[in-house]
Amino acid sequence: MVKIINAILKDVPSPLLRGKKEDFYHALVHLHFRYLGLLMDSEVNTSDGRMDAVVKTPSHIYIIEFKLNQSAEKALQQIKDKDYAAKYTTENKPIVLVGINFNSRKKAIGSWKMEDYH
Repeated sequence: MVKIINAILKDVPSPLLRGKKEDFYHALVHLHFRYLGLLMDSEVNTSDGRMDAVVKTPSHIYIIEFKLNQSAEKALQQIKDKDYAAKYTTENKPIVLVGINFNSRKKAIGSWKMEDYH
């Protein structure tokens, strides 16, 4: 997934990415998933906050948090701190937490980290 997103981001002319914020990169990823035929729910509300994205596949649920010029660890920690996964524990599917940090200088995903929810 990261390789595909970075490849597509490299196709965007640099003036279109200049000065963009986290929500712009989030929107691009949302569209990438849509074109791959996967439904990504964005800005999903819970009683503890708002998740950046959730992707449900037939076998797994992926909870994704995005950061810009920070760290994948910080994104992953937010998912844990707010216990976003609790919303999906009754669906009887493995839940995977995904933290993604975009690097605006490189105009790509700078780091990412995945962890199973327990």
